[in-house]
Amino acid sequence: MKNFLLNFLRKVISIILTQESGNKINASLYKFKNKHKRIFRLIYGTANDEEIFNNILQKLDGKVDILMIHSSLNGMVPMYTGSLNKLLSLILSYCKQNNITLAMPAFFSGSNLEAKEYYENGKHIFNVGKTFSQMGMLSELFRRTPNVKRSIHPTHSICALGPLADLLTKNHHHADTTFGEGTPFGEVIKYRTIILGIGTKSPQPLTQVNSAPDIMKNEFPINLYSEMIPVTCVDEIGNNKIYNLRIRKREFKIDRKTVKKILRRKVIEWTYKGIPFLLAQADVVTNVIIEAARNGQTIYMKRK
Repeated sequence: MKNFLLNFLRKVISIILTQESGNKINASLYKFKNKHKRIFRLIYGTANDEEIFNNILQKLDGKVDILMIHSSLNGMVPMYTGSLNKLLSLILSYCKQNNITLAMPAFFSGSNLEAKEYYENGKHIFNVGKTFSQMGMLSELFRRTPNVKRSIHPTHSICALGPLADLLTKNHHHADTTFGEGTPFGEVIKYRTIILGIGTKSPQPLTQVNSAPDIMKNEFPINLYSEMIPVTCVDEIGNNKIYNLRIRKREFKIDRKTVKKILRRKVIEWTYKGIPFLLAQADVVTNVIIEAARNGQTIYMKRK
């Protein structure tokens, strides 16, 4: 009976996926899973906050300096029956006890080109204290946590709490790239940083792959960027700063299949109660992508 239901759901989901694209896929799948949550829970069971947290702990191995969490509630429900506030509390306590800096993305969720349209000509500003994270509820809850620091960047800001939080966030808007030296993505590779995906699959949470071209700069095999646009950013004390946001050429996009191929065996993926998880080490991700680029293979492809 269980296998019959599982196969039936896979067929139904595959039909949905062929009819929708982008965010519509996630929205449709989220609605479908919630509508049929009894079936999903019959197949996979349920997981509360303690079970999710303990499942993560079993995979963490060795000393961790920075824990970078990407999460998706859509990918957790309906099997997840806990409260994100409680899950965040468990993670915060663990990090504090083990002197770990906790970090989460607080990104603009659209593409680089969508960000251009959003910010150009002064249509919108980025406010480090008020602009919501568009990277899920757990990320937004973390952003609102007392004493959390946030980097100033209109599309790829990072929130952090712990001994290395100031180091990760203070220079993002001074750096001449989004992901290179002086940015949070350039800093995390200097430490043992574990990227953890909760409710996400590869390569969605691996924003770290973008650090390679920004670190390599002119050494990278292709020129990705076409222009810069000024974006007004407001810092934590209300001062305006102008950040020159680099815009990627329209012709290039990340080839997800190539990312997975290059990072094969460098990323640990598993499921618990039907919820996907992912672990990777930030410096390994960056170094493998750089090595591939030096051998003439990049993670970017031209749009058709």
